[in-house]
Amino acid sequence: MEMDICSCGREMSSLEKEEILPLSPVYRLIKKAGAEAVEKEAIKLLRDYLERLGLRTSERAVELAKQEGRKTINAIDIILATV
Repeated sequence: MEMDICSCGREMSSLEKEEILPLSPVYRLIKKAGAEAVEKEAIKLLRDYLERLGLRTSERAVELAKQEGRKTINAIDIILATV
């Protein structure tokens, strides 16, 4: 698996660099917040941020489940991972 260094100094796998979220739902979020117009670059930046946040939260949730001997991530794991 290919590895790169992200801006935080941590190695990123090719999976992390893959765009997971489509742009259109992110665009709708920004519009719902009240924007009249949105540049594509702004949508991409928010998408990248949301993907990184989701990945970090998921990694923490996986660790919590593993600590309890579980393979299944539950809602409590996600809640605790966001605190």
